[in-house]
Amino acid sequence: MEWNLDKRTHSLVIRKSEAYDFGNYSCVASNLMGTTRTFIEVHGRPSNLTFYSSKHLSSPHYYQVKWTTTSHYLVDMYTLLYRKIDGFSDETDSVDWITVKIPGTGHHQTIQDNSWILTNLSSASSYECIVQAQNVYGWSAPSPIFVFHTAHDLERGQSSKQNWDNSQLMSNKAHSYDCFSAFIAFIIIEQIVTKFEHR
Repeated sequence: MEWNLDKRTHSLVIRKSEAYDFGNYSCVASNLMGTTRTFIEVHGRPSNLTFYSSKHLSSPHYYQVKWTTTSHYLVDMYTLLYRKIDGFSDETDSVDWITVKIPGTGHHQTIQDNSWILTNLSSASSYECIVQAQNVYGWSAPSPIFVFHTAHDLERGQSSKQNWDNSQLMSNKAHSYDCFSAFIAFIIIEQIVTKFEHR
């Protein structure tokens, strides 16, 4: 036990915790006005699972979700659940969750970043997802719900028109370079002819 006089706090520090340290701990404080009590659980399960936004891999039909987790032991598996939420007024009308089992990386870090690419999604739609992690001591609590949106489909012909515009631009540049080269060659030839005429 440690007592900090300035902050008026007591601390119980468990150094190099092992499985036998896991369990429920309670703290009781009493004075002339009464008694209060609080509880905390010390465990080895993964925790602090949080999604963060990803804009690197997204399209009308796939999206890369990324999350971070804290675990003092090797993570064996993740369970990712997602579903489409467009067009539903309440939870009773929503579609079922789709479950994806994702194996752990096999490498241990206390704070880990992970990602997964969801495919076969609908364009211009909203989805929600949650994730859980498992290690040797059990499953974590579910992460907060993460909502993401897929992009709109490109209009028909838009992509090919863009490619055509790019090819036209390159063609025009090439044509300009050819005209400039011909002009320089003409100037050089004219200078050579002039030198011969003055001899």
